[in-house]
Amino acid sequence: YERSLKNIGLETLSNTLKKEHGFKDEVFEYLLREVGFQPTGDNQANDVRLVAAVRSHLDAYLDQIASEVHLAVSYAQHEYREVRLKRLILLGGGAAIPGIADRFGSIVETKTTTIAPSDLFEFGNVLKSGAESPALTIAAGLALYNEMEVA
Repeated sequence: YERSLKNIGLETLSNTLKKEHGFKDEVFEYLLREVGFQPTGDNQANDVRLVAAVRSHLDAYLDQIASEVHLAVSYAQHEYREVRLKRLILLGGGAAIPGIADRFGSIVETKTTTIAPSDLFEFGNVLKSGAESPALTIAAGLALYNEMEVA
């Protein structure tokens, strides 16, 4: 079973926010990577507007993805009646958004977590900071697979 999803990546979200609110790339990246769904301690009027706009779009974005996840899970449960979903694991760039696992888990009503390369592998101090992002988990897996192919 395979399901391709079009216009569902973070680039689509970024383009929408730029078009509707005039956000620059740096502002979008900051709000996405540093704020996400976490509470903010900064109550400046401009910041509140920016955070509210991004969260509103993030909620709509997650609702769209949740709808697709529900379809896929429903199909799998219909085909394999004895199998039940216990949890979802988020990977990729969107999984690095602070608070996204809890927010998405509440929408799909399933335990949801993220996994970063540092959760799977031992890294030295030099590489550890880069290995803490779920955005790199898929790349780490592909590198491992490629290493096994060559050996």
